[in-house]
Parts: sequence; structure tokens; C-alpha cells
Amino acid sequence: MLTSALYLTIFSCLAGVVLSLKCYECNVWKTGYGMTCKAPRIRPHCTVCMKFSTTIYMGYYKGIPRKSTITSRVCARSRLIRRDNACERIETMDGFTVRCYCNTDLCNGIPVTRPSTLLYSLPVVVLLASRWLGGVGS
Repeated sequence: MLTSALYLTIFSCLAGVVLSLKCYECNVWKTGYGMTCKAPRIRPHCTVCMKFSTTIYMGYYKGIPRKSTITSRVCARSRLIRRDNACERIETMDGFTVRCYCNTDLCNGIPVTRPSTLLYSLPVVVLLASRWLGGVGS
């Protein structure tokens, strides 16, 4: 009896670890309801986060090739889906899909653009230059 209780406790803990990710979900339409990626939903209890970017070639307009790309973010709750941090490109006759998998909280989100180091160091450079130039004329 004690062994069964121990196994049940260990299994419950492991199940909580497997289904513990939070993922963004957007451009996924289920039963007529969905969220755009401008305001994605955060879904709990995921086994893996996914991001799909599908590009379709749509011919030419005035000699210029046209294409359309849509990105979807998904919370998967299946143990059959891979869990490593990797991407794969799948070619089709009229385009391609890049399918990425990741396994940390909110890893399938939009990359955050951060200001460059130059932008942060600019005030220091201006301050030093003004002191140096101020000292030269004195």
C-alpha cells in the first residue's frame, strides 16, 4: 500500500512538471473563436509551446512577386509532440512553413527589441565630449 502511494505521489509530481508551461496562443481559431497576435492569449498547462510561420507565394503583380505570411502561436498539450528547442522548415508547392518548438514559459512570443548598447552609451559620450571640449577652450 505504501509503495502504491509513493508511486502515485511521484506520478502526480511529474505530471505537474510536464504540464506546467505557459504559452502564447494567437491566430488559432477554434469553434469560431480566436485571438489575433496583437493581443495573444496566455494559455497555462502546456507540454510544449509552438510557433508556426507559413508563407504562401501568390504569383506576380506588375512583375513583382507577391507573398503572404501568417504567424500562429500554439499551446500544445500532447505528450506526442517534440519538446526540444528546435525549428524545422517544411516546403510545399506554393510556399513553406517554419515550425518551431520550445519548452520554457512564454518562449513562443514576439521577440523583444532592445535598444543597442550605443544608445545607452550615447549620453556618457556626450557628457565626456562636452567636458573635454569645455576644458579645451578654457
